[in-house]
Amino acid sequence: FKAVHSIAGHPVVLKFFAGDAVVPGRWPTVFDRAQRHTSVNHPHWWRAFELADLDQFKFLALADVAGQSLSEQLATNRRLPWQEACRIAYQSCLALARAHEAGFVHGDVRPEHIVLESPGRAVLWCDPAVTLSAINPHAADDTTTTRADYAAPELGVGEEPGPLTDIYALGCALYQMLAGEPPFAGGNASMKMQRHANEAIQPLAPMGVPEPLGKAVAFMMAKNPAVRFQSATQAADQLGQLLDAPSRQPQVAPAP
Repeated sequence: FKAVHSIAGHPVVLKFFAGDAVVPGRWPTVFDRAQRHTSVNHPHWWRAFELADLDQFKFLALADVAGQSLSEQLATNRRLPWQEACRIAYQSCLALARAHEAGFVHGDVRPEHIVLESPGRAVLWCDPAVTLSAINPHAADDTTTTRADYAAPELGVGEEPGPLTDIYALGCALYQMLAGEPPFAGGNASMKMQRHANEAIQPLAPMGVPEPLGKAVAFMMAKNPAVRFQSATQAADQLGQLLDAPSRQPQVAPAP
């Protein structure tokens, strides 16, 4: 819901928690995750200003971000110029780095959750009500099948999401921006997870992607977590080297 802070006059969006998120056994976990969400402050992170628990109503007051999701952009233009794709991934890496510093794991990075708010500015969205969990490769629901497009191999064998799985997921999203489809598109969740674990990604060089960017994608998507970039900051550093100075500056929204 659109809203305005009555004292500051600042426009916000209210995200209400309902359903499974507010059942007594689960709400403390959701509350803790949502509270930590409010501690993450970065120009490329969809800011949560305040968590309100009013018993009957529970909601987050969020920044009023308007724009097109990356998934909507890719539905229109399947591939993006490599400079634009690199910039979006770089900005998302910076946001992830800040979240990880705050002890907050995203757990569901994919194009649907990257908002292109304005020319040059990407904002990473996270729903704190989503339960962080491994992938059940035998599940047939649409959410699991979609999530499997961006799931690190270790999620398919029961490991919980963490910073390194966030980096892998963003690498898959970057691959999709460059190649026009996720790295292991097609099939059900089980097929996708098997390919994440065992199949090499198709080279990006024949698609006009510079070799250093292709290498960065390969390290973000390394199947062995120990070979992967070990932090979102490290991944951002590598991507930033491929951008000009203006593209490396955080695109800051007007101050509230």
